[in-house]
Amino acid sequence: MDTASTLVACVENLLDRMGIRSEVAVTEIAEQTYDVDIQSDDAPLLIGHHGQVLSSLQLVVSLMMREATGDHLRIRLNVGNYREQLEERLMELVDKKAAKVLAEDVRETLYPMNSYLRRFVHTYILEKHADIASDSIGEEPNRRVIMMKKTSNA
Repeated sequence: MDTASTLVACVENLLDRMGIRSEVAVTEIAEQTYDVDIQSDDAPLLIGHHGQVLSSLQLVVSLMMREATGDHLRIRLNVGNYREQLEERLMELVDKKAAKVLAEDVRETLYPMNSYLRRFVHTYILEKHADIASDSIGEEPNRRVIMMKKTSNA
């Protein structure tokens, strides 16, 4: 059985044990990197508050796959279009905060988020807001992204 098929079986088995009916599709997006899309009528249950259940399921699936294959795989679980919608909302928030940072020369701190979302925000800022710098502050689970104007070193 190939890795993608093993991953589908792993996720289906886990969800079945949870009593959740679903359809699972896996896409290999890079070497040892997989997107797992789950369609289910129980999507809110699988996502949880601010995606906490989804993040936990992703960790569990990653550990199960490491046990099954011996490989360290990058796995991104998604239920419905939750991650895309979340990323869209984050981009809108960052754009709004960036405008305020530039207009008022203030620092803006975003709400606490996991490492995946912080990395997403940092990358988005690098790509779309050349005049804005970002950093992560605080301790888990309250680690946040802070945005500020870039200073010139001239």
